Amino acid sequence: MAIDKGRTINYLERELYGILASNTGNVWLIEANGEIRHTFTKSDDDGIGGERPPMMATHNGMIVDEKKNEVIGFLNSFGLDQYEAEHVLGLVNRQREIEFSKQFSQRTQQAQYSNDVDRIWRKEKYG
Repeated sequence: MAIDKGRTINYLERELYGILASNTGNVWLIEANGEIRHTFTKSDDDGIGGERPPMMATHNGMIVDEKKNEVIGFLNSFGLDQYEAEHVLGLVNRQREIEFSKQFSQRTQQAQYSNDVDRIWRKEKYG
């Protein structure tokens, strides 16, 4: 039984970055117990895909722009057309940018808090 394309797209929107970052071998999507998952070993099931992710497609938490065409080709191996592959890639990059922004904001707030604490400590100690 073939995996529904809509469910494939939803899965790849959630898991693409992790698949690209792990880059441990050829990747198939299979359906087991009603759930889609990826595997790095060929299965007798009706899996889709089977290509190896592009090397070094991720860096600093993002999918590398220079690897866009290779990533789209990788997504095509799961039955996605050009438009669908670009949609998934764009969505994953936007999600990663949002996550990066949140982490940066948290670090900035933590640094500000540390500076405030240090300033108060110095004022109390030295007047």
